Amino acid sequence: MEDDLHTSQTDDTDVLVMARALDRAVKAAPANDLDAEEVKAILMTGISDAARRGVRDEDILTDAALAALALYDDSEMDDVMRTAPL
Repeated sequence: MEDDLHTSQTDDTDVLVMARALDRAVKAAPANDLDAEEVKAILMTGISDAARRGVRDEDILTDAALAALALYDDSEMDDVMRTAPL
């Protein structure tokens, strides 16, 4: 029972850290052509991927979210460049 309580408290703390990281990433995200919900979804994906790898530091989770957005923007630009007529 005590282990379950500790796990629950740890999970709650992790969720709070992830929420703060998301909030920071949303505020720091550069302007782009995506709508706000899409940006938030990409940022959340970056945070959840990092958390699955064991990251629990808010700063690193924020960086992971912003990196995911940058990678998405880069891949979108690559798609545009590949389909542009020469």
